[in-house]
Amino acid sequence: MERIDQLVSKMQPHERMFHEWQFALSRRLQQIMEERNLTQRELARISQLTEPQVSAIIHLDANPTLAVLARISALLNADLFEWINSDLHVKSGSNDVIEPPHVSVDG
Repeated sequence: MERIDQLVSKMQPHERMFHEWQFALSRRLQQIMEERNLTQRELARISQLTEPQVSAIIHLDANPTLAVLARISALLNADLFEWINSDLHVKSGSNDVIEPPHVSVDG
């Protein structure tokens, strides 16, 4: 755990936020699957994904598109933004929206 803490401490704030969001999403998806007694295979079937794709999302090995997350959210009747913010608010102890850093893109 100490090694993980060292790696996280070296991340830029936006990188840390991305990884925290990804972890919160994974944990929330696992929680919903457990509550509904869904296996990865069953979630893959109903969400039109492969079992390896579902596994990759759960094990933080994938960056699912918004379309994939929206489809899973709709099929599970779960609020997508609840997934994103629920753990982050608990962690920060705040109800404030966590704003991403401003990124300038020059053409």
